[in-house]
Amino acid sequence: MNRRVAVGYMLAHAEPIRQRHAEQRIRSLARKHDVHLVRTIVIGPRMDRPLGRLLDAIDTLRAAAAAKGRPQPSVLVITPDLDHVDKRPAVICAVADLLTVRPEQLWTRGQTTEAAVSVDL
Repeated sequence: MNRRVAVGYMLAHAEPIRQRHAEQRIRSLARKHDVHLVRTIVIGPRMDRPLGRLLDAIDTLRAAAAAKGRPQPSVLVITPDLDHVDKRPAVICAVADLLTVRPEQLWTRGQTTEAAVSVDL
């Protein structure tokens, strides 16, 4: 059985200490939920298509698995909060599950509503 993989995703902070803290929280949550964090994408203020870049990274993960003859991985996107995904979890849920650090909530793949499931702490 394939272990679930995670992609961290966040907008860059002006203060490096806040960014490092957010990255640590993403790694911590990945460990807590026993997922393999394959990378964290940090989007700078001048980057175009921020959510598009995340979706491209997910597609790349799936293409790499297919090229190796492996099944499609189950992908979990971990982000500090909904502000980092433009308050649009449904965009991510079209292709992956979404987990926010604060509050710790989960949106499942295929979920079309903006409602989340609380995660047991």
